[in-house]
Amino acid sequence: MQDEIRESRENDCVFFIDCNPSFAIYTQLAVAAADYVVIPFTADESSRRGIENIIALLYGQGDEYIASFARLSFYKRAKEEGITLPKLHTFISNRVTLFDGEPSKAFQAANKAIKSTIEGLAKKHRTIFAYPKIAVTERFVDFPDYHGVSIVVSLTGTPIHKLKAGPKNINGERIQVNVGPLANYKDALGKLVDFL
Repeated sequence: MQDEIRESRENDCVFFIDCNPSFAIYTQLAVAAADYVVIPFTADESSRRGIENIIALLYGQGDEYIASFARLSFYKRAKEEGITLPKLHTFISNRVTLFDGEPSKAFQAANKAIKSTIEGLAKKHRTIFAYPKIAVTERFVDFPDYHGVSIVVSLTGTPIHKLKAGPKNINGERIQVNVGPLANYKDALGKLVDFL
């Protein structure tokens, strides 16, 4: 019997469910079925507030006003129904703006506020994180803004790992895929895959 269980686990699949941030019923169903949550964000105040909202809705934690509302909705119902809530797994910072190869000061300032919000939550509620024994900032992946790469990938359907640098003809327009941005994006993607 033990060998059958081991074999079954080896053949299990991993599913990724991409949800919009509205927390509509479809998102709630996906979250109820999930083991982990990966949270993408951009370095802006609306993303920081969105992260606070999702944490309040899922776990009833955070700003007292939001958390009190959340305790009456998804968090409360999940608790009543005995649903195991997913753990916070990874945080993906999208469209990192680079200047001289480093994140710009404006990006760093906005990103710092988001990391601070999540670190504050981790200090109080380690159990809602997938890796409670490591610093939460170790679970952040920064994806650089990848400009022309995104256009070529989306319009040609080329997998990112197969995309080569150089000029591309897209709908009669010449689009340049530069070596540096492509390499940075592939590095970030590799880090995310290692996390998952």
